[in-house]
Amino acid sequence: TVSNSAASVARWVASDEYGTVSFHAVPLSVGGKLKVHIWQQCYSAVLTSATLASLNSFDRFIDDSGCGGNESSTRLPSALNYPAAAFHVPHMRCDPSNAVAHTQEIIGLIPKLLHPTVGSLVLFSSRKQMEDVRVALDVQLGEALLVQGDYSKNELIRRHKQRIEEGVRSIIFGLASFSEGVD
Repeated sequence: TVSNSAASVARWVASDEYGTVSFHAVPLSVGGKLKVHIWQQCYSAVLTSATLASLNSFDRFIDDSGCGGNESSTRLPSALNYPAAAFHVPHMRCDPSNAVAHTQEIIGLIPKLLHPTVGSLVLFSSRKQMEDVRVALDVQLGEALLVQGDYSKNELIRRHKQRIEEGVRSIIFGLASFSEGVD
């Protein structure tokens, strides 16, 4: 038989290229550890994220994180105008496994998809592809283009926001992870 405490632990064995074997075990829920090592040790904490609430409630996060007790939660409205936003995933003829043809198709599509007067965020799953598209479209997109890696994430967002507020076209090229926390 497996006890409840034993069932709530993930276990795995891993080996490296030298044949070294390592055994790992981690709890599936860290709420109890967080409660003991963080929440009971600090006077107060502020947690923020765009994804803490689930179904308009913080209950699941509060239970999973172990911070239940004297917490208060507030959901703030987003500064984004979601009804005016567009999410576009074009139908592609080229399969991504053919990197050269896929990149060439993206180079042809991007200028047609980007609005000439509003802000845009273009996400790539490959840094090489992002750089290849940048080089190919640099002259066409010019000063409107901001690329992840040229500045810190905060600086890119600041410049992008400033351009949009000034009514100037702004396009961010970033990797898929860049979208995390962008609101």
